[in-house]
Amino acid sequence: MSIIMELKGDGKSDDTEAFMKAWQVACSSGGAVLGVPGRQNYLLRPIKFSGPCKSEISVQIYGTIEASDKASDPHWLMFNSVEKLSVKGGGTINGNGMIWWQNSCRKSKSLVRYPCKVASTALTFYRCNNLTVEHLTVKNGQQIHVLFGDSQNVNVSGLTVTAPGDSPNTDGIHVSNTHHIHILNRPWYQGGSGSANNIQFQNILMFNVTNPIIIDQNYCDQATPCQKQKSAVQISNVLYQNINGTSASDVALQFDCSQNFECEGIVLQNIDLKLQRREKAKASCNSVALNYKGDVNPHCP
Repeated sequence: MSIIMELKGDGKSDDTEAFMKAWQVACSSGGAVLGVPGRQNYLLRPIKFSGPCKSEISVQIYGTIEASDKASDPHWLMFNSVEKLSVKGGGTINGNGMIWWQNSCRKSKSLVRYPCKVASTALTFYRCNNLTVEHLTVKNGQQIHVLFGDSQNVNVSGLTVTAPGDSPNTDGIHVSNTHHIHILNRPWYQGGSGSANNIQFQNILMFNVTNPIIIDQNYCDQATPCQKQKSAVQISNVLYQNINGTSASDVALQFDCSQNFECEGIVLQNIDLKLQRREKAKASCNSVALNYKGDVNPHCP
């Protein structure tokens, strides 16, 4: 069953209500296809597409969905508790993050002209089991571009995430409490407590990539130095294997782990990273336990 939406698609008129009405019809129908036509821009305020739904739903995005440019809006699209959801189509989700970046709390905690604002997430999937996301572009997120949370059996492929190089803290993909997630063929440029372990990065070709191998638990994106983090996620048992290519940054391999929670069981196997001009790259390592296998270049001093 194909759902037809009465959309303006001029990038100026608010299409939120039309999207919500169409979602309600799709969610209550069996095997619905919700299509977003191409070659048009659809302006949306914050919207939550909630389940549970009667049957599986396919959302096919061909055009561009744009978030409001008002700093008072939390700017997000959320799919909540939807089983067997498919989101695809080759279209674009544009978070219009510029208004947030100039008021970034990461840059200043006390902006005078504009209040510091905590930005939110462009696209969120929460409690969406048996989820498929493929062939989409998510650009200019307010902060996090895509979040997968509390979900199972998630397959992601052909997802492009992009933002300007000077955008503050625009994370690509966050995964939280999600099991059996597969992320394939994904180009993207862009604190807390707990643990991250048993992670593998294998068979990767880098071409002029900034920071091709990095774990940075003291990340700081402001002009003045940040304090060292006192708490961090415990990172352990991470394998970097068969990674070759060129680095755009002089330091191609960087581990700056927490002084309180050293990175443990980090394995580097068959690594060969050089600078774009074919010169030797550098490595920087702090608070990390490394194990080398095969030829590894560069080495930590």
